Parts: sequence; structure tokens; C-alpha cells
Amino acid sequence: MPAPASSMLSVAVESRRRSCVLDPTLALSRHGLVLAQRLSTEFDLWVAREFWTILDNPISYDDHPGVLAHDHGARAEIIKQAMRQWDVARSEKDLAGLNLYWLNDALGTSLLPSTVDPQLLVRFETLARAAEDLPVDVEADPVPPELESCVRDTLALSVALSSHRAFVLTGWDEPAGSGAPAFCQLLQRWRIRSDYVDQPSRAFMTDTFFGPLFARAGVTELMWAGLRLAAVHIVAPRAAAVASFGAGHAPWADPNESEPEGYWNDAIAFWYPLSWSHP
Repeated sequence: MPAPASSMLSVAVESRRRSCVLDPTLALSRHGLVLAQRLSTEFDLWVAREFWTILDNPISYDDHPGVLAHDHGARAEIIKQAMRQWDVARSEKDLAGLNLYWLNDALGTSLLPSTVDPQLLVRFETLARAAEDLPVDVEADPVPPELESCVRDTLALSVALSSHRAFVLTGWDEPAGSGAPAFCQLLQRWRIRSDYVDQPSRAFMTDTFFGPLFARAGVTELMWAGLRLAAVHIVAPRAAAVASFGAGHAPWADPNESEPEGYWNDAIAFWYPLSWSHP
């Protein structure tokens, strides 16, 4: 007897893997590598191009790990240790079995799942270049260019993957209720709005989606060990035309304006902590 249509739909929906873009600063945290290993069982996991640039220059970053952190104390030492863990895992091919994907300068040096259109590279490059021209808030504190590149590449990659329901997973080191994740604070430097999603609005994602998924993947234990996570969903309506216009200029340029509009105009980042005790 054939399965009911509702059951078939449920199986089809659950079988679709969602794309998760791992914030490089989260990947280079105390639990970064084991988190990636566990998340890859449930997600198509992506890392930004700048992440491999960091790992390919271990001597430079080992001597100056603070360029990837907001402070040069304990966080910098954690980054050094995490870089060594990733480097060992990569050299011993421990990453080969992960559903871990990335874009490089060419498709031949990128790793894409079979379900992703090769035009993703064009979309990413277009959005990343547009992000380089975003105006910086003059009152914002300066940040190291390496950290800025990490955020820009992560932002562009997540939006390029929007048809694959991508979101950014980042760390959230702030005490409860005191502020947005560092990733969102850096977006605000470029005047990209960052809105907190309250409990009633995010209940489905935290309880129905992330809760069971984290339990299956073993991420819940890492959270018990002190890992604090936040999800960031970026909505950039003007970037929807990237696939059609390719690597050209944004199609909304007004010749009468000194600063034409671009792909990142009207972009909003919605974030919420992945904690089942936070209001």
C-alpha cells in the first residue's frame, strides 16, 4: 500500500540538506574543528575562501593571531591552537569525509556539492567585490583587514547560496542579552542592519529545526561544554539579480547619483542565539 502523500512530503522535506556557512572565527575557536565534524553529518557545510588563506599562512598567523580576534589575550591563544588542529586534520586527510565545501579562485580548485550550480562562483565573486565598496561607518572602531575579509567573504557566500537556504553559524560570546554577535557588529560597520529575532518569532527554528538536528549531530554536548552559538539569516533582495547579470555592475545604477545603488542596499541580517534558555 503506498504511503500517504503527507508522509511522502515529510520525507522529501527532511531529506533536503540545508547549507550552513561557518563563520571562520567560529571555526577557529576552541570547539571549531569538532563542531565542523559534527555539523557536517546534517548540513552541507561551507567555509569562506579567506579561511583557507589563513590556514595556508600558518607562520604569519601563528606569530600574530590577534589579527583574527577583537582582543590579543586568551582568544589569540585559542586561535593558534585551533589553527594547528585544522592543519593536522587537513594534512592527515581527516577532512576528506566531511560534507565541507568551499569556493576558490577557480572551479578547479573549489569543492562544490553536485546539487550546486557552477555559476555560484560568479555570483560569489560579484557579491564579494560589491562588498569591498560598502561604506564604513566613520564612528566604527577599526578592525584588522584579515578579520574584515573573513566577514566579507562569509557574507557574500551566504547570500550567493540563498537558493540553498543558507544561513551563517557564528559564535556569540556576549553575556545574555548584552549585544549582537561580533559577526553582526562587523556587518553594522558597513551599515548593514542587524535585527534581533525574539523568542516567539524564532521558536520554530530553535525548537523544531535546530533542536533535533543538534541532538542528532552531538552539538548539544558542545553547548553544554560552553560553546555559545547564534544563527544569522541574511536577506539581500537586490542580490537576487546576480545570477542574471553575472559579474557586471549592479543593474540599479542611477547616472544622476554620485553613489549608485548596489547589491547590498536594503540588506538585513536577522540573528538569534541558539540557546534554549535565552528569552
